Amino acid sequence: MILPSKISLSDKVETFLNSGKPPIYIGFGSNPIANPEKYTTIFEQVRNSTNQRLIISKGWAEFPESNTNDILYVDEMPFELLFPRLAAVVYHGGTGTMAAIVRAGVPQAAFPFLADQFDNRKHIVELGLGTKTCDFKKISAKAISDAINECISNPSYKLKAKEISEELKKTNGIEMTVKLVEEVKNNR
Repeated sequence: MILPSKISLSDKVETFLNSGKPPIYIGFGSNPIANPEKYTTIFEQVRNSTNQRLIISKGWAEFPESNTNDILYVDEMPFELLFPRLAAVVYHGGTGTMAAIVRAGVPQAAFPFLADQFDNRKHIVELGLGTKTCDFKKISAKAISDAINECISNPSYKLKAKEISEELKKTNGIEMTVKLVEEVKNNR
């Protein structure tokens, strides 16, 4: 049961998306980023080693406002409009983000930080939606680059992501929710 976003992608994001091959999105949600300079350097190394354009979600980190032709730092945006236009998503493994990626039908790599994120990574790998990764606390430019390269070079991830996305499009979330609520109510 997903409500459509009431906002659209900014002109800056649209221009970036339309200026080259589909980029990779990297976002770690509300996970604390104590050293944004370190991660800015990591993202530059990832760009250089993968030859991929990157959209970086600032989340709660204080990343720089500066953008280049191949790295764009962004604030919160509607995933349902962005994700289908990407090559892959690298993120923290949060359930809401994972659901948006699955609906978009793109490969994903989760670097979990806490709670359900570890189980979500396990499910991503088991379902064939993306590659196995290290935990966020062990993240490096090499780990992110390896995950991106695997997601975009292994066609089985894209195929499986599209397959599951198509199945979800056939599902009526409101009907499922009503049915589950009625089952719980009737079993009391």
